Amino acid sequence: MDLVIEEGFVNRKKYMISLGDFIEALSNAPKGSLVSLSNSTSSEPSATIPEFNSYRGYYSDIALEPWDGTLTVEQLLSAANDACGRTFEGYKGGDFAMDADTPLWIAHYGSASDIAIRYIDVRDSVVTVITFQAED
Repeated sequence: MDLVIEEGFVNRKKYMISLGDFIEALSNAPKGSLVSLSNSTSSEPSATIPEFNSYRGYYSDIALEPWDGTLTVEQLLSAANDACGRTFEGYKGGDFAMDADTPLWIAHYGSASDIAIRYIDVRDSVVTVITFQAED
C-alpha cells in the first residue's frame, strides 16, 4: 500500500509545483509585488492571509486556502515558509509532515478541489499563482 501511495505522490509532482519550488519562485519574485490567484475576481488587497493545511484528496499533500484579491509576495512567502517542515493533521485524522517536495493544491480545509498549482508567473511586478484542474 505504501508503494502505491508513493507512486501517486511521485506522479503528482510531475505536473504540479512542490512547496519548495513555490517558496523558491516567491523568493525570486520582485519584493513588494502583489500576488493574485489565476482565477481571482478581485484586484483589491485580500483581507486575510490564506492558510496551509493537509489536502483532503491526499492527506500527504498540502493545500493553500484560496483567496480573492491580492497578497504581497512577502505575506505569501512567510506563510509558505512557516508551512514547510510542519506537521498537519489530515481531515479525518493522522499526522502528515510537509516538506519542500510536497505537491501543492488550492483548496479550502476539508475540500478535495482537484485544483493544483502549476507554477508562479512573474511579469514585471505582477505575480500570479497559475492553477489547473487536475485529473489525478
